[in-house]
Amino acid sequence: MCEKNIYRAIVGTNSWGSKTYGKVLRGSSVSKETLRQTVEEAMSRRLVIFDTAQDYGLGEGQRLIGELCPKDAMISSKYTPGTKYTAGQVRRSFEKDLKDFGRDYVDIYWLHLPNCIEQNLAEMTALYKEGKVRNIGISNFTLEECKRAKALLDKAGVPLFGVQNHYSIIAREWEQNGLVDWCKANGVQFWAWAVLEEGLLVPPKKGGKMSAMKLFYLRRQSKLLPLYKKMYIIGRRHNITPAQVAMAFCTSKGIVPICGCRKPYQVTDLDTAADVTLSEHEIEVLEQTADSTGVKILGADMFRFAVKKERITDSAYKQLTLSEFTKAAEVYETDKAGVYKMCKKDYPDVLAELEKEPFTDLLDCGCGTAPMLTLLHEKYPEKHYTGIDLTPKMIEVAKSKNMAGVELVVGDCENLPFAEESFDVVICCQSFHHYPNVQDFFNSVYRVLRPNGRLILRDMTAESDGVRWFMNNIEMPVINRTGHGDVHVYGREEVKNLCDNAGLKLEKFEKRGFFRLHAVARRPEK
Repeated sequence: MCEKNIYRAIVGTNSWGSKTYGKVLRGSSVSKETLRQTVEEAMSRRLVIFDTAQDYGLGEGQRLIGELCPKDAMISSKYTPGTKYTAGQVRRSFEKDLKDFGRDYVDIYWLHLPNCIEQNLAEMTALYKEGKVRNIGISNFTLEECKRAKALLDKAGVPLFGVQNHYSIIAREWEQNGLVDWCKANGVQFWAWAVLEEGLLVPPKKGGKMSAMKLFYLRRQSKLLPLYKKMYIIGRRHNITPAQVAMAFCTSKGIVPICGCRKPYQVTDLDTAADVTLSEHEIEVLEQTADSTGVKILGADMFRFAVKKERITDSAYKQLTLSEFTKAAEVYETDKAGVYKMCKKDYPDVLAELEKEPFTDLLDCGCGTAPMLTLLHEKYPEKHYTGIDLTPKMIEVAKSKNMAGVELVVGDCENLPFAEESFDVVICCQSFHHYPNVQDFFNSVYRVLRPNGRLILRDMTAESDGVRWFMNNIEMPVINRTGHGDVHVYGREEVKNLCDNAGLKLEKFEKRGFFRLHAVARRPEK
C-alpha cells in the first residue's frame, strides 16, 4: 500500500482557542481534550499539516498547536503585514510564533497579505536561508502579485512553495482568472481556504445551533437548495456527505483544501474526502448548478480593503492628518469633537507620572489646540512648556489662549525642530498612531531629551494580536477613506522595539481603560 501524500489536505485551526470566539462565530466551543484527540486522529491518518495564524482563536490557536501537536507534525503559519512596513517586523513576529510553537523552525511560512511585498519577502528569505523557515508561501495575492513575488524569490534563489487563497464551488475566481493554472504551470501548490464557506456549503439541519457565521449567510441557504440537491446525489454515489463533496471538488482538481477540524470525526471526513476523485461530468454539474443559483461570495476581492494602496505615501498620510485636524481645530475641545476630547482624559495619568520626578522643560508632541498644556500650565505655571503640531490651524487656536511661558510651534514630530537635550519630559497623547515614520519620531525624542529624561505615551492599543490586526488592517483602511490619517496601532513589543532602536529604555507599558496604552520610556544617563 502506498504512503498517503501529506499535502492532499490540510487541518485548519481558525476555530481553535477562545471559547467566546468558538461560541459566537461557530455556535459552540470544544475542550482541549477534544482538540488533543483531533490531533491524534489527524496524525494517524497522515494529515500532518496544521494551518494557523497569530489571530486564530483570538491568539490562542497557535499556543494550542504548540502544546498539542507532536514534533513530527508540520506547522503552516503566517505573517500578516499591516499597510506600513517597519524593519525587523517579520522576524519579531516570527520569533513570537516560535515561542508559541515551542520550536526553532516552521515548515511553511506565508505572507498573509500583499503589503510591502519586497521588504517582507526579503525578511522571510533571510529566515529561509537561516533554516528557520522550510518553505515560503503567499496568501490572498492576485495573479500579478504572485508573479511579482515569485520573481523576487527567484532572484534570491528561493522557491515559491504555494499560494493560499479563498476557493470553493461557489467562489472560483482564482481559477477563472488564470491563477490556478499559473500555479500548476510553475510547480506552485494552490491551497484553498473557506472550502465549505464557513458552513454555507453544508446543507442546513433543523435545530442546529445558531452562530454569527450562520446569521451572516442564512438568507443565501434557500438560494443554494438546487446545489445542495446535486451535492447529495453525487455524495451518495461516492458514499460521502455533501460537505465531503465540497472537499473532494478541490482535491479532484489538484487543489489542496484547508478545512477546519475541531473534532476527530471532522478529520476522518476530510481524510475520506481527499481520497475521492469526482468525474469531470460531476465537477461540471456542480459548477453549472452553483453558477445558476446566482449566489456570489467574495473571492478574488476578499481582504483587498486591507491591502495597502500604492498611492498612500507618507506625505499622503500627513496630508490626511492635516485636512482632518484643520477641520477639527475649532471644535477640538467641545462636546462635538468626539474622540478628540480623549486627550483631556489623559491628563490625570500624565500628571501622576510628572509628579514622580521634578522637571523644568516639557514638550507636548501632537499638542492639538493644547488642552493638555492648558491644564499643566494651570497646575504648574512656573514651568516652561513647548507644544508642536503638524496642523497650523491647531497652533493658531492654541496661541489664542495666550498662555505665558508656553511656546507653540508648527512642525513635524518625526523631525523635532529643537536643539539636542532641550527637554526633561516629552509627552505624546493620541498622536503617534498618525506618524507614518514612527521610528523617526522615537529617534527624534531621544535627541531632544536630556539624559534621564522621560517620554510619556498615551495612545490606542489592544492586548490581543488579533484585535490589533483588525484595527490596523480593517478599521483603519476603512476610516482613512473618510478622511482620517491613522497609520498604525501598536502593541507592547512594537513599542519596546521602537524604544530600543532609538536608545530609549521602556520602563512601563500598561493597558488602561478602553483600548488605551500608557507607557513611559527613559533616555539613559550618559
